[in-house]
Amino acid sequence: MKRTSRDIRTANRYEVLRQIIAGSPTSRQELAAATGLSLATVATLVGELLDLRMITEVGFEDSAGGRPRGLVAVDASGGALIGVDVAETYVHVELFDLALNVLARADEETRPGGSSPEQVAGQVAAAVSSVVTRAGIDPARVLGVGVSVPGQVDRDRGVAEYAPNWDWHEVPLLDLLAERVAHPLYLDNPLRACAVAELWFGAARGRGDAVVVNLGTGVGAGLALGGGLHRGSATARASGGTPRSCWTAGCATAATTAVWRPTSARPASCGTCAN
Repeated sequence: MKRTSRDIRTANRYEVLRQIIAGSPTSRQELAAATGLSLATVATLVGELLDLRMITEVGFEDSAGGRPRGLVAVDASGGALIGVDVAETYVHVELFDLALNVLARADEETRPGGSSPEQVAGQVAAAVSSVVTRAGIDPARVLGVGVSVPGQVDRDRGVAEYAPNWDWHEVPLLDLLAERVAHPLYLDNPLRACAVAELWFGAARGRGDAVVVNLGTGVGAGLALGGGLHRGSATARASGGTPRSCWTAGCATAATTAVWRPTSARPASCGTCAN
C-alpha cells in the first residue's frame, strides 16, 4: 500500500518521540542527527509534541561558545496512561504518568468459567476504574488505554479473532470494552505489544531493529524493523505443547497512540513483558 504524506508525517512524529523518550533530555539538533530528518522538520514535529503536552522545554545545554541549544524532555505531568494485560488467568492493569512512572496497579483474577467476552470486558473495566481511583487523578487526564489480549488479534477492527484457550472466535472485544470504559481504547496481541515495549523502553531502546522471542507452551516472536513494528503472525509447536500464537504478558499496546492518532489520545503505555 502506498504511503500518503500524512502516513509519512505521523511516522516521523513517532520516531522523534521515540528518540526523545530514549534520550531525554535532548536537543532538536541531536534528534535530527538520530532520525535523519532535517532540522526544520524536527523543529516542526517537536512543536506539535509540545502542543500535545507530551514533551516540555527543559532549558539549554552547556555551550563553550555560540548559541546554546534548547533541550526537550518527556512531560510527565502531561497526562495519565493505562496499560492492560489480559491473560488466561488474570487481568493486570497499571496506570502511568507520561514518563512511565507507575502511579497505581490493580489485578483481577479470571476464574474457571469466567472467561466469556462480556465477563473479561467487565473485569478490565473494573480494574481500569480501580487504578484511576487509586491514583487519585481526574479521569479526564487519562489519554488512552492499551489492551493486550491473548490469541490472534485484528488491531484495526478491534477484534479478538481467535483465542483457543477461551474458545473465542471473531469477538468484537474493542466494542465490548468501549461500552464499559470511557477512555480511548487500543487493542493488540501481547507479543506485538511487548515488542513495542522493548523498542521504546527496554533492551531495544534507541535501536531500529529488534526481535522479541517468547518461549512458553508455544514459541512466538515480535519483529521491529526500522524503528517500527512489523505486523504479521507466527506460531510454532513446542515440545509436548500445542500450537499457539505469539503470546506474552506485555501491556504496551497504546505506547504510541498519540503520534498515530493525536486528535483522540496519546500513548498509553507499557508495563512489563513477562510470562
